[in-house]
Amino acid sequence: MGKGPFCACGVCGLRVAYKGCYRKGCQPPGTSYDPQGKMKNHNAKWNPITNAKAIAERRRVMEERAAALPKNERDLTDSDAAKLAETLFEDDDLSAAYFGYSKQSDLKNESLRWLTKTASNRPLLVWASGRRVTQREAVEQLGFNFRVLFTSSQKGNARKVEAALQSRFHKQWPLGRRRLWRKVDMGAKYDCDEDVGREHKVFVTSS
Repeated sequence: MGKGPFCACGVCGLRVAYKGCYRKGCQPPGTSYDPQGKMKNHNAKWNPITNAKAIAERRRVMEERAAALPKNERDLTDSDAAKLAETLFEDDDLSAAYFGYSKQSDLKNESLRWLTKTASNRPLLVWASGRRVTQREAVEQLGFNFRVLFTSSQKGNARKVEAALQSRFHKQWPLGRRRLWRKVDMGAKYDCDEDVGREHKVFVTSS
């Protein structure tokens, strides 16, 4: 017999999620298969209402922490970021593009990491055979290059501009053909101690 916990009936030998629980149908007549409420408590922790409250509390803590950090510029609002996005990039004849964020000093490799990092399981840029396009192939064969569109001393501001640029073209550009991101505004939103003194960049990688 392998490692438990096992059904509290002591007969079937089947595993259960928590010690003291029964497999359904093995509990004594008229009793619960979860007599101590362990499974109920676990499920309640992750139900949508509880999870939403936890997310809201985590956001509040992160916002307070970010507000206490030293700043060299004012916080952008979502409206500010949307107006900037209108001026930072023109919808020209690009075949495909990706808007991204980075605090790395060298963007040569970072600007194409989305090919292997965010899209590793469901790549958007593939050859006709279905094989994923590599970073080298993207540059040498498809002509991908990058340019920085916006810089800030605050991660939060750069993230808002990145999200605004993605939002601007999210519905206009077809996924996998011109748009090379799946969802808008994915990633950390708030500044931490390690972000102070860094240059936060928003870039576009395109061909």
